[in-house]
Amino acid sequence: MIPADLHPRWRQLPALAWLAAGRFQPGLLDRPVLHRAGQAANWPIMLSVLAMARGRHTLAAWHTRAVVIVQELPAGRHRVWQGWAAALACMPVAVAAAIAPFVVLTIVAIWLAQYNQTAAVLCFYTGLAEVSVHGVLLLVQVVSGLATSALLQRRRAQRWARGTFDRVAEVTTLAAHPGDQRAATRLGRPL
Repeated sequence: MIPADLHPRWRQLPALAWLAAGRFQPGLLDRPVLHRAGQAANWPIMLSVLAMARGRHTLAAWHTRAVVIVQELPAGRHRVWQGWAAALACMPVAVAAAIAPFVVLTIVAIWLAQYNQTAAVLCFYTGLAEVSVHGVLLLVQVVSGLATSALLQRRRAQRWARGTFDRVAEVTTLAAHPGDQRAATRLGRPL
């Protein structure tokens, strides 16, 4: 379904995940500092999603300027549990990336405790604050995604398309570089 020249290489996935993480931000994170923090919080999850799509051969990219996940919809009812199982399998990577700074700062705080108690407490609370901010940013992104009616609209569109066409493909994720106005077009035309 995807032309061979649009299959991204594995080494391109971190850059594509950074692009996608930056493009899928809730409206609350419009400020540059908050946007970068949200992008960093979303990057491990987006990397695992793109890796999963790359493994299933449903990922297309135009260099590192645009990325899209395309999947053919099955003719009958599809199994929703398989998608949830794949997403849950990727979650340990995202959780590990989220708590890694806290673990490192806690180890540093334990080491610092023998030299300077104040620096150790400051280091520990810095790690705790980082995890808290990271958690809040992830929660904001999840809640903003669930608050939309896009899921219901998507199901209606799928039902209509299955009844109308023989073969149906769905674009689930499209992210293009904001400075390149034609990146999405260059990616979408061959598809």
